[in-house]
Amino acid sequence: MEKNPEEELLAYISAIVQVTADCNLKCKYCYMENGREKVGKKIMDLETVENIVNKLTKTFRHVALVWHGGEPLLPGLNFYRGVVDIENQCKNSGKITNRMQTNATLAHDDLIDFLTKNGFKLGTSLDGPSEINDTVRQFCSGDGATRSIENGMKIIQKYQNIGAVCVVSKQNADAAEKIYQNLKDKKIEHAKLQPYNGADSELKINNQSFFKFHKQIYDLLMNDSHPMKSVSPISDIIERMLGGKEKNYGGSTYLMGGCFSSNLVIDVNGNVYPCVMEGMEEYKLGNIKTSSAEEIFHSEIRKASLKKYERLQSQCKDDCEYFYICQGGCMQVNLLSGREMFSRNYFCSGKRELFSYIADDLERRLSSLLEKKGLIRKADAL
Repeated sequence: MEKNPEEELLAYISAIVQVTADCNLKCKYCYMENGREKVGKKIMDLETVENIVNKLTKTFRHVALVWHGGEPLLPGLNFYRGVVDIENQCKNSGKITNRMQTNATLAHDDLIDFLTKNGFKLGTSLDGPSEINDTVRQFCSGDGATRSIENGMKIIQKYQNIGAVCVVSKQNADAAEKIYQNLKDKKIEHAKLQPYNGADSELKINNQSFFKFHKQIYDLLMNDSHPMKSVSPISDIIERMLGGKEKNYGGSTYLMGGCFSSNLVIDVNGNVYPCVMEGMEEYKLGNIKTSSAEEIFHSEIRKASLKKYERLQSQCKDDCEYFYICQGGCMQVNLLSGREMFSRNYFCSGKRELFSYIADDLERRLSSLLEKKGLIRKADAL
């Protein structure tokens, strides 16, 4: 029996909760401009958190909260004690999971122990070894942050495994092998590659650099006798080519555009957007303190955005054999690169080249395996 689209819609929501716009770092590629010069200017109040938890769990069966910023560890231990109390007191039936993306520099044992015991899964950002990472991930003083990040990672790893996001820019696009080995050396099991596509021409990579970098990571992963457990988007591409799940909410968001219909961003003041569009009034869906989740999710602005997105997906599906992998790509990529939001993805040609390369390589590997096992003759190879 075919599922009702509305029922599917209400099954799951991922909400990026920007608990503060402030950060103790000033990374060169960061899209967050507010508050980076003066830390501690604005922290989300617990009344807003209570509205988020109660309203979303009342409407959705699974609520995935992604605690973000700015730097989400800035609010401190007492703030997250309040968050956990609110979640524990929630009378609604919706399941809650918690993830956090942190720069790790503010990690300490009491805070990480508490978060881990209460089910928070943590990820950080690391763009390579210090000679690469320090060129882009810096404190406001201009000093490189690698040592502080790595010290924080060690604290976190005493309590849980930690994932990492690697931003791919002109600073490291030629260092795929160094990046891959550094992640392994730091005992990172799960990583996400996030290509920079903002306005800074000194950092922005083109489609050919995108393809070359990801191709090298794919080759490293496939030829490693002890590979990392997952490196997105490579792992996501392989999974989908081998018939994996149609929707991958935990996948690489810039690649897997299907997240647009099941994603919200809530800023420090409680304003809600369908993606990372803080301050863009034309995309504001409401405020979690004054609107219900139903009003936000079924707002006219969201419906209009979804129609534009669906039209883009339809166009992509008609002329691209790899639509089942990409689903039109991430709208945020276009937004940050200065393109019309609901247009072909900035990395479209690079992705198609990558998909083709991986598909051909997987076919060759499968043919070789079947031939070795005597299940096909060489002439019958795929």
